[in-house]
Amino acid sequence: MQDVKLPIISEAKGTGYSIWLIPENGVYRKLSDLISQLSREHNTPSFDPHVTLIGGVLGSEQEVVSKTDRLASIIKPYKVGARNVEYLNEYFKCLFLRVKETDEVVRANSEARKVFGKQSDLKYMPHLSLMYGNLSPQAKEQIIAKIGREIPVTFDVNSIRLFSTNGRLEEWYEVENFPLE
Repeated sequence: MQDVKLPIISEAKGTGYSIWLIPENGVYRKLSDLISQLSREHNTPSFDPHVTLIGGVLGSEQEVVSKTDRLASIIKPYKVGARNVEYLNEYFKCLFLRVKETDEVVRANSEARKVFGKQSDLKYMPHLSLMYGNLSPQAKEQIIAKIGREIPVTFDVNSIRLFSTNGRLEEWYEVENFPLE
């Protein structure tokens, strides 16, 4: 009898809304393929590659859409770069690419904190997750040995995307895409 892997339904749950920066074209495909491959090999959830600009935003959808529209009028297009593969003992930061904390990256998060009244949040750690899950440090080190410690990516941020991140990952969805001017 063949050993069948059943998908792990995430017990981790999100709250409220999040604003994501999603790479386009070749970078999106490269990262999406890697996330899907890791998901299949390690029985973890698959998701779209993204950098969270701000998360845990609460309020009615109409209010959050209005504030996100205002934020999009404040932030100018910029670049995001990442290289080093790292991990933490956190479900949503199981394995990730550390995003370079450029002035533009830090300023965009600072503006988002002001618009959404979240100045007291923990320090922003920009990252692009490659895996969600609860794996041992040894398992993560084995994965890094296989995929490499460096995966250099750079992409333009020309829009911000508002996602409802309430509940389990399977229930998350994009609310609206806001172009930056």
